[in-house]
Amino acid sequence: MTCEKAEQWMMRYMDGTLTEAQAEALADHVETCKQCKEAFLAYDQMMESFAALPQVVAPEGLEEAVMLQIQAIPAPQRAVRYSKKDRLKFWFGGAFALLFGLGAWLVSNQEQVLTYLANNEATGQYAKALLPVAQMMHSQRNELLVVIEQVLMRADAILTALAGPLLLAILGLCVVQVMRLRRK
Repeated sequence: MTCEKAEQWMMRYMDGTLTEAQAEALADHVETCKQCKEAFLAYDQMMESFAALPQVVAPEGLEEAVMLQIQAIPAPQRAVRYSKKDRLKFWFGGAFALLFGLGAWLVSNQEQVLTYLANNEATGQYAKALLPVAQMMHSQRNELLVVIEQVLMRADAILTALAGPLLLAILGLCVVQVMRLRRK
């Protein structure tokens, strides 16, 4: 028996709620452990002191009054406990976010990363093979940005040209709607 277990059982022994086997196990431990023996004797002396006190009868209604006061105390907020499934979701979500961020960083700094890897003795030959692919992707990205910019400029020109007629059409619809509402 551990001292911690013996400490837990001492008050139960004093209350008479231990089984016979538990009481024997506690007695065996208390006989061999100096610290637990001192604690047991202190508990025993305290119980004898309590037994020597005069018995007091509680006034009528005391229990109900105390219980009402206890119930009026707000319960402490418990920490949220997540299930294993939810914790697993959090871990996978965090890992995904971390990998996504790492991937975004690698894509945005791919030239520097590939140059560093090409100059590294262990990864040099592999990185040098990837340099032409990275350069091709970079040129395609630049071409795509040029096309997107051209599309946006054309869309801006079209919307600018149609702004006047669109505003007139919207204004006309508003006037028609106001006239319909006045008729009703």
